[in-house]
Amino acid sequence: MSADTTTKNLIDELTVSDDFNIGLTGEQIFSQHHISAKKPTETEWFRVYGSNIDELKKGVLCKVKVGFKDEDFIIGGDNKFKKRVEHDFKKVRKVLLAYYVTSQGRMGIWPVTIPVGRLLSNKWIDTALQVLREAQKSWVNIKSNQVNAAYDCFKAREVDQEQYGEPNFALQYDEVITKAFGNDFTLTPSTYEQNEYVQQAIGVQVQLKTTDE
Repeated sequence: MSADTTTKNLIDELTVSDDFNIGLTGEQIFSQHHISAKKPTETEWFRVYGSNIDELKKGVLCKVKVGFKDEDFIIGGDNKFKKRVEHDFKKVRKVLLAYYVTSQGRMGIWPVTIPVGRLLSNKWIDTALQVLREAQKSWVNIKSNQVNAAYDCFKAREVDQEQYGEPNFALQYDEVITKAFGNDFTLTPSTYEQNEYVQQAIGVQVQLKTTDE
């Protein structure tokens, strides 16, 4: 093959014809980088999946320090493994994994704590649950009210409700959960021992004697 032929083939690959469509066509790919496991920002309008709070899936999370930040890790595996993690970390929390989509089409999971056992409810939890119920019916926005230690919820105007239209939950619920936490923030029996952040957080327990011994 001559140098001229090679150059022509390369140019053919790099250039396009007049009828090439640069519009948004085809199926959009959503990677885990597009989907977060954080609540919507204070500038986003969003809707929550389902028409009833009971339709939201539940999970178990624990806090693990990653660098200078405490990050939520979701705990997979069977109940025996979850109990092991609870024993190691002493504190885990059961949450609603609220699947939401914003008016701009961004998807995410907002973990809202379920008050059970020793973890009693507070104003943050109470108002978050009310926000979820409202967001299953209307486009809403939330802001953290530090003075009242609670969330403030705002509903979009009717004209904006109509403009945003019906929410498009483009991905399956389970897929959004998986992508929101990703491999880095998911604990399973097969990854637990190898996760450096986890092992650093746990350390090595020292056996201490009590006065009863």
